[in-house]
Amino acid sequence: MRKTGLSSPAYADWFDCVVYDDGRPIGRIYEDRHTLPELRWFWSLTVLGAGHARIPYNGRVPTLEQAKAEH
Repeated sequence: MRKTGLSSPAYADWFDCVVYDDGRPIGRIYEDRHTLPELRWFWSLTVLGAGHARIPYNGRVPTLEQAKAEH
């Protein structure tokens, strides 16, 4: 995982990372403090399907550990 650098400086202390697999970006995990505690962590993953179709998966969970596990 590497920091995205996409966040505003006002949110610099919030977790926001791109997830890589073998050097390729495949997803993202970030913290959203403006939502309910049980939805605080957003994760997304994009995989390539047949014919290079992109298949997105994503969800929201209460903890970073859960976001990493589900990612």
